[in-house]
Amino acid sequence: MPRQPINIIFIEKIADLLINNKKKKAPEIFNEIKNWSLTKAAEISSENHDYTNNNKITQNIYNNYPTFRTTREYIRKIKTENLIPNIEEREKFEWPTSINKFSHIIPWDQSRNALDCTMWYVKKFSCAPSIGIVKWYLRISYATDIWNDIEQKCLKAEIFWCAEILNGYSTTKNYYNTLYEELQLQFKTWEMRGEELETSGFNDLANKFNAKPWINQIDPQYRKFFFEIMPHFKWFYDQKREYSPQPFTNSKSTHKNYTDMISKLNSIESLIKQINPEKPGISVGKQSTINSWKLNV
Repeated sequence: MPRQPINIIFIEKIADLLINNKKKKAPEIFNEIKNWSLTKAAEISSENHDYTNNNKITQNIYNNYPTFRTTREYIRKIKTENLIPNIEEREKFEWPTSINKFSHIIPWDQSRNALDCTMWYVKKFSCAPSIGIVKWYLRISYATDIWNDIEQKCLKAEIFWCAEILNGYSTTKNYYNTLYEELQLQFKTWEMRGEELETSGFNDLANKFNAKPWINQIDPQYRKFFFEIMPHFKWFYDQKREYSPQPFTNSKSTHKNYTDMISKLNSIESLIKQINPEKPGISVGKQSTINSWKLNV
């Protein structure tokens, strides 16, 4: 019987070890895969605050890493059978070497944008982005013209790059679509706030075409792995999870809400005094005890 194909998590990891870590021999790649998988499984176990059923499934995937024979077989497939489309784009970007090698993807006249993208990853994550991320960063820079937010462009680049990777494995064309993110680029949603976004037509089109944010299409059990090749998206996702942003309010609405709250509290206090007036001859201490007892009832 033919062996079952291994999880794409391990295919991508083998490719990374071949391309970026310059490991060529099957034994050392297998040992790296084994140690990496067991470390990842242990990390998930230690995440007590977030140990969901999806994390248990992910942990099980890491614990069932491929055998040595399977690892050796996939090394051969990656090298000789074009198993991974555009595998060279997993390589880390280096200027000017990468442009000499991939000028058809990253032209010389886009060096400034490529260096901006690389600077962001080196400063924030101490690593260079992949050729694929830089490629998508340039495309987004073309599409958005004067949008100068490097952080947000890196975030979008990771989403489009990861969608491209996943669709390379999918038998269904564009199974992982980026329509929601494409609509964001079309409408320039980063320039809009509150009511302006609501009236722009963006939400209407997103609902009409059932466009969902890319992350909502990814099986939660795979998110932890893809966050490894999406360091900025992972950082952004973790921040949102840990630090929930406060809803936007202007000073007028905040002041009105505060005034309404004080008015309601004053009304409640007045009502309590009507129901439970202080009785003559009772000390303040005893009256407090009586009031407390009545309120508790």
